[in-house]
Amino acid sequence: MASTYNQVAMTDSAASIISSNTNRRKLILKNTGSSVVFIGNDASVVDTANNANGGYPMQGTAFLYLNDYTGAVFGICASGETAEISVIEEVIA
Repeated sequence: MASTYNQVAMTDSAASIISSNTNRRKLILKNTGSSVVFIGNDASVVDTANNANGGYPMQGTAFLYLNDYTGAVFGICASGETAEISVIEEVIA
């Protein structure tokens, strides 16, 4: 397997963390900031878990491990907040 590494700045506007990849086998995300980042699978993700488009709340310094997920990942912070997500993607070489 081959790995790629990236860092993505998050704000209070939904942004792509990583695009879909049919060769992906493992994805590791780490919230390196102190603000909550809400994680979803498209740009309609919003900064609350209590909404139809609400994302998974990833607390500051938390990790998220996704095995065999090949879809896109998006994120958003609450209004006025920022954070940074570190990304490790393992793909079939």
